[in-house]
Amino acid sequence: MQCGRPDDFQVREVDEAGHVVDLDPAQSPALPMNAIPETAKKTSRAIEVTVPDCGWEAFLLQRLGDSACANVAAVAAGTIGSYALPSPDNLEDKVALSKAIQFVYPALQCDTVRASTNDAGDTTPASIALSLDPLYVKLEKGGLAVDDCKRIVTFLVHGPLAPSAEAGVRLQQELTKEARTKVHRLFASATACLVTKTNAAQGIDVYFSPKMLQRRKRKQQFYVQFVLQKVNVDHFSALEALARAAKTPTSSFTYAGTKDKRAVTTQRLVAQSVAPSVLLDAHAALAPMGLAVGHLAYVAAPLTLGQSGGNQFTIRLRNVEESPEVVAAAFASVASTGFINYFGLQRVGSPLQSVRTHHVGQALFQQDYAHAFSLLLTASEHDTPGLAAAKTTFTASRDVNAALRALPPSAVTERAVLMGLKRHGSDAYEKAVLNLPHHRRVMYLHAFQSLLFNLVASHRVATYGANVVAGDLVLDPATKNVRVVASADDATCCDLNNVVLPLFGSHTTVPTHAVGDYYKQVLDEHGISEDQAKQLKGAYRRVFCVPKDLHWTQDTEDATVTVSFQLPPGSFATMLLREVLKNMDFDATVGGTDDATD
Repeated sequence: MQCGRPDDFQVREVDEAGHVVDLDPAQSPALPMNAIPETAKKTSRAIEVTVPDCGWEAFLLQRLGDSACANVAAVAAGTIGSYALPSPDNLEDKVALSKAIQFVYPALQCDTVRASTNDAGDTTPASIALSLDPLYVKLEKGGLAVDDCKRIVTFLVHGPLAPSAEAGVRLQQELTKEARTKVHRLFASATACLVTKTNAAQGIDVYFSPKMLQRRKRKQQFYVQFVLQKVNVDHFSALEALARAAKTPTSSFTYAGTKDKRAVTTQRLVAQSVAPSVLLDAHAALAPMGLAVGHLAYVAAPLTLGQSGGNQFTIRLRNVEESPEVVAAAFASVASTGFINYFGLQRVGSPLQSVRTHHVGQALFQQDYAHAFSLLLTASEHDTPGLAAAKTTFTASRDVNAALRALPPSAVTERAVLMGLKRHGSDAYEKAVLNLPHHRRVMYLHAFQSLLFNLVASHRVATYGANVVAGDLVLDPATKNVRVVASADDATCCDLNNVVLPLFGSHTTVPTHAVGDYYKQVLDEHGISEDQAKQLKGAYRRVFCVPKDLHWTQDTEDATVTVSFQLPPGSFATMLLREVLKNMDFDATVGGTDDATD
């Protein structure tokens, strides 16, 4: 019995509202029909500055004193060229002081100067350097009225991202035709940031230049959600191909979870500040790779890992020789009691491989970068011939350039570490491994975390069975808080399906019964200290999982069983199948599939 073709294993993400994410690859994608949500347009945290009750001048006098205020006024009047004020330590206080100065003296420019230390060890504290704004000086010398000079500088300080930027500023000075020509020329020579136009009232309006407004659009943060379908493509390979096609870093894309390789998968992604037209162009380039995008829409925020309602699986099992009664009993059992919520082989690596993903993760936790590098460059029986040859070339000769030339284009991981070694030196293994994209390094660490969870989960179930006991950790579904079961009486009030174990990290704790000691034992057996294991924050994971909406049909003529069900985020379909088919040859049963996904 087995499911061997990608379309035998279909995974569709379920969003937080319970809707199954789908995509018809035959339907051409279209531009978003909705507008950009207002909440998506904020590019940074705005510090609100309100007018003080005493007024801006009195506020400055209170903050600076008579002497400093006199010097600030002297700079604004052009009596002295510059003046440095001590900078407040608090950011809000610094912003408030700078704003007050610019409200009272619009012609002044406030520049923050960081603290510094010279070779002699003398420290110069941080300051706010005051001087006349260069544009103000040019405009005033060019004959523009002082009030208009101040308004223009204020407009420029607010910048092209201000809500009123596109409205511009109307000069209050009355001008003849000859004077207007002179002002147009003055602005053209003074700054490339502003343009001037004669208005219907024969006055002059000042606007940001098209280049500045275009920069505003580029800086304006927005998010485009779309559906990605992939067929027989690894999650990270798909992400890297998408990033290349869109000419943007992989970090521009967020998602709720990774999906299988040997499957047809559908999921949501969110692209940050990537134009929808770019994604549409990428769709055509990605089609030959088994990738498709569609259902584009603007959204207010990126996705985070685990931000989904889980996954809907549709799996076809072939060569099923068991009777309908046996099949029905197996599925009915898992529908009612569930299964141990192990991480699947996709996360920890196939046992058929000599170098598994968790082996690399273990070396990274140990901070043994030379060993991690060696593992990544060790030829595996599952490598393509070209990749195996390139790895063998390097192992035999240590010739980085020869290995790089031999690597196939798809060998992203191997190319990254070899380029790191080439750049930093023949024994710079740490820098070579750190040349991997961050998400790749974290993937290896997660693999070892997952192996540790699987080992401890087996020990927990073998020791205490399907019962809640004192010392267990339980999750409160409402608050998401985790607490220790205090006593046997307390245990009777707890739901078995809320018992959790930690993915060991700096923000987690272990059960207070024997399983907590077993964590430390397994870490010790793998040569990892508790401090090393806390490189990640960690999380909690339920020990048991019960599927939703489990249905199956059996075709005895074709010897197939088609099963569909939903699992929560992070649970693996092959672990459900493992429970259903635990009395059969597991490798034969799921041959050709990776594990299910987050």
